[in-house]
Amino acid sequence: MCGADEVSNEVKFTDINLNVLDTYKTEFNLPFGYSDHSLGTLVSVAALAKEACIIEKHITLDRIMSGPDHRTSIETNDSLEFVNAIRDVETILGSIKKAPTNAEQQNMLITHKSLVADSNIAIVEVFIQKSLAIKRPVSGMSPYLYWSMLKQTTHRNYSEGDIIDE
Repeated sequence: MCGADEVSNEVKFTDINLNVLDTYKTEFNLPFGYSDHSLGTLVSVAALAKEACIIEKHITLDRIMSGPDHRTSIETNDSLEFVNAIRDVETILGSIKKAPTNAEQQNMLITHKSLVADSNIAIVEVFIQKSLAIKRPVSGMSPYLYWSMLKQTTHRNYSEGDIIDE
């Protein structure tokens, strides 16, 4: 704890306002950092998620040492865990581009669906809501085409459960 003649610069969560980092990014269009004087490491990690590229967090030998920054610092034995948490968040944040992840690609064949015949459909018959369903697997037409397929004429016969492949 701080002595009577010392000022604590410990910041409460209600006084942090990390959303101002969005303003800095927009107004200055420059890389920015965050100097964290809160307890723990949560705010530093959150600042990273707000695109801070530099994090300042004091390191101390002991948080009960005399001085204004020791209480809100991390101890040396916690520094590796702190750096690992930051690296994990960088990985978790990923990219601004949406693309299937490796895990999603591996699961596509069992999780994605296709348009299938929900009843027997004869050649030159018109697809209607009652004749189409969306089921697994993903080897046929995308379910996103459901509405555009309605009122289209079939080019072949389908038995119930067949994958639509028009």
